[in-house]
Amino acid sequence: MILPSQSRVGALDGRHPEIGDEARRRIAAALTPDGRLFIDGGDPLREVPLR
Repeated sequence: MILPSQSRVGALDGRHPEIGDEARRRIAAALTPDGRLFIDGGDPLREVPLR
């Protein structure tokens, strides 16, 4: 399991949609095909769709 340390604040939680799309594309490219991305949005973690 790979746990990215951090990302631009708001890029993945919808506060900055103009950079969120690019961030998700780059993260998806770095992960295996079945890789998943979760962000801390409380309990439980929130999964961010990459594809």
